[in-house]
Amino acid sequence: MPDSPNTLVAGVTKWIRLFDIRTQNQNPKLIAHTKAIYGICIDPNNPSRLASFAKGQKGVVVWDVRKPEKPIVTINQTNPVLKVQWCPKRSHMISVLQKDSNAVKYYDLQFSTSLQYNSNVDVDNDSILFERNIMLPKSTSSTVSSYDWNPDHEMTLLAVTKTGSLHYLKVFERIAMSWSPSSEVMWACGSQMFLSDKPDPSMQDDISFVMKKRAEQGYGEAFVMKDDRKLNDVLNEPALFNLWTWLKRAKKLKDHDQRKVRKFFGVKAIIKGDLSMGRNLQTLKEEKIGGNLIATQYSNDDRKLALFLCEWDVTDETLRERLDQLVAKNEIERAAAVALFHNKLDWTIDILGSTQANQKKELPIVAMALSGYNDSIKKGSMWIANCQRLGQQLTNPYLRAMFAFLTAEGEDFTSVLVSFFQCLNFLFQERI
Repeated sequence: MPDSPNTLVAGVTKWIRLFDIRTQNQNPKLIAHTKAIYGICIDPNNPSRLASFAKGQKGVVVWDVRKPEKPIVTINQTNPVLKVQWCPKRSHMISVLQKDSNAVKYYDLQFSTSLQYNSNVDVDNDSILFERNIMLPKSTSSTVSSYDWNPDHEMTLLAVTKTGSLHYLKVFERIAMSWSPSSEVMWACGSQMFLSDKPDPSMQDDISFVMKKRAEQGYGEAFVMKDDRKLNDVLNEPALFNLWTWLKRAKKLKDHDQRKVRKFFGVKAIIKGDLSMGRNLQTLKEEKIGGNLIATQYSNDDRKLALFLCEWDVTDETLRERLDQLVAKNEIERAAAVALFHNKLDWTIDILGSTQANQKKELPIVAMALSGYNDSIKKGSMWIANCQRLGQQLTNPYLRAMFAFLTAEGEDFTSVLVSFFQCLNFLFQERI
């Protein structure tokens, strides 16, 4: 035995025995009573473990000499076993050669789960084992007669066939992988471990990376309510920043609302008014703008509140200032849509014809189409048909909504609402 040079292990008359060669008269120590007394080999990495097989039978038995009552595991085979050998470089690795086989099988006992053992090797003692085949080249028609592991180079062996040819075979390592919660991948191959490089820049926009980055910067409800500028830097997403801004504005209005007779309704209820209290919307005025656009405006206190929440309850002076800010941020289409929905058709055309807008080829064409609008245009006219066709070809959601608004029949603005609801590129308050 490797750890005891004076100890000999042998299979004798259905017994595996231990002999101390220093004494001649001492009775040998009995290890196990079994038919599997052939091919005994000891694990060089764990001398307490040995393997054996029965002549002409289909099974390999692994023993622990410290607990010889029953095997650790039984490795069943489809053909009689010719040879069994432990891997010299890897603990728990054992190889088996069957009769008339073109491959050497090897097993990793680290993952074995042995079921109840029957002392008769002919009985199927199933075990769950990790098994792989070390195959001869496909060009070889002969079978393996014997083999031996390379003692110096890990996971390689030399096999000899019945025709006398030698083959140097390499075992390809099993790769185990693990994915960490921080989206790093680690894998092990043989005695080496590898860690993935930093994530590809294209992955930085994945929601998992975004959520992690925001969490590290303290993103949360308490953080949101403190500093708008810092929140905008952390989010770096205008649509989400506008959503939080709207929620903060709504919360502030609720906290300062002194009218106890009205609950803080949702936006839909605010726009419609409190129907249970019988308050109806009132027509404020019918306004003609620039000799072209006619629009009916409605007003009551709750509707004004809803418009204020969405930043749409503005005067001409503040509207012009807001439009200039949008143009400065190169949000030309959004600025034009805001102007149009505030009955400022002439402002809309000016924005679409501005110097900044000339950088986008489709905007001057849109301005030209809008300039052809007048209040005498009727349903089915060529202008409406052409604008509807142009609106379907445009990809920008604000431009599509503008044409849907101008070509709507009467006060049926269903097409405008549909264009808003179907596109998530609109800001939250504008979708409302």
